[in-house]
Amino acid sequence: MNTEVNRDKILDKIKNCLNLSKSSEAHEAAAALRQAQKLMEAHGVSQEELLGMEVKSVQVMTPEPYKRKLPLYMNVLIGIVCRAFECDALIEAGYRNGKPRLCVRYFGLNGKEQLAAYAHEVMWRQLSASWKEYQKLNPWAVNEKGARQGFWIGWLQEVRSKVMAFAGNEEEKEMLSKAMVAYNGGKELTEGKTNSMSVNGHTNAAGRDAAGDFSIHRPMNGATQRALSHKN
Repeated sequence: MNTEVNRDKILDKIKNCLNLSKSSEAHEAAAALRQAQKLMEAHGVSQEELLGMEVKSVQVMTPEPYKRKLPLYMNVLIGIVCRAFECDALIEAGYRNGKPRLCVRYFGLNGKEQLAAYAHEVMWRQLSASWKEYQKLNPWAVNEKGARQGFWIGWLQEVRSKVMAFAGNEEEKEMLSKAMVAYNGGKELTEGKTNSMSVNGHTNAAGRDAAGDFSIHRPMNGATQRALSHKN
C-alpha cells in the first residue's frame, strides 16, 4: 500500500512539473521540464503511465453480438455520445455467458468517459422502450423490413439534432488518440465498418417524433449532475 501511495506522489510531482513546463517564462518552463525528465528517468515512469493519469476509459457491453461490422444505429448512437461529451471510442469484444458481445470503450478526460457510458446506457434503454411502445400501437411494424432500424435511426437523429459538437482542443484530441493506441497495444487503430441496413421512412419519422422530449444536458466545469432527461 505504501509503495502505491509513494508512486502516486511521484506521478503527481511529475505532472506538476509538466504543467509548469508550459509556463510563459522560458527559464521556469525549461527547469520544470528538466525536473520532470529527471523524475521520470529515476523512477522508471513512461509516457504511457503519465497518459493513463489523464485519460480514463470505461466499457459498455451492448446486447449486440460481436461482429466485424457495426450496426448502423450503434454507429449513430456512439457518434452522439462522443459529440456530446468530448470523448472518443473504440469497439471491442466482451463475453457474457460465454458468448462474444459487441462492447464500446469510451475514452475521456476529467470523468467524461463515465458520463459517456452512462449516457449510452440510458439512451439505449429509452430507445428500446420507445420502440416497444410503438410496436404495441403499430403491430404491422413488427415484421416489416427496415421498420425497427428506421425507428431507431429516426429517434437517434432527433437526439443528435439537439447536440452541439464541442470544438475541443488539439492537445486533448491528441491525448485521447494516444491513449487509445496505447490501450490497443501500441498498434494504430483502423476505421471500423458499418453494416448497411434497410431504413423504413415511415418509422424513421415516427422515431423522430418519439424522441421529441428527450435531451442530453452536458455537465459544466466537471459537474456530475444527471446527463440526460426525459419528460414522461
